[in-house]
Amino acid sequence: MTGLMDTTVGVLESGYIITDGQWRHIGLVFDRVTMRRHLYVDGVEVAADTDFIGGVQTTGDLNIGVGQTPDAGTFFSGLIVDVRIYDVALTAEDIKVLSQYATA
Repeated sequence: MTGLMDTTVGVLESGYIITDGQWRHIGLVFDRVTMRRHLYVDGVEVAADTDFIGGVQTTGDLNIGVGQTPDAGTFFSGLIVDVRIYDVALTAEDIKVLSQYATA
């Protein structure tokens, strides 16, 4: 799940649940051309916006591993390593290649 957007847009949520205790590569892409978010697990798209959602506000905080406000119950339970932010929208193939390095 990601809340990367204005609260009026809502979260992008997948039904994909990870409970096996293994390392996973999670990728989130916001494509400024199509104005859609894409969420990946181990190189496979598990959720995407179906409609145009508009741009991302760049004046707010970027919280990784916690909700928009650090309230109880919003923290990610696990380890987060190797966070990367790119200045271009990666393609599905880019995400797939990166996931292969992460799980090797």
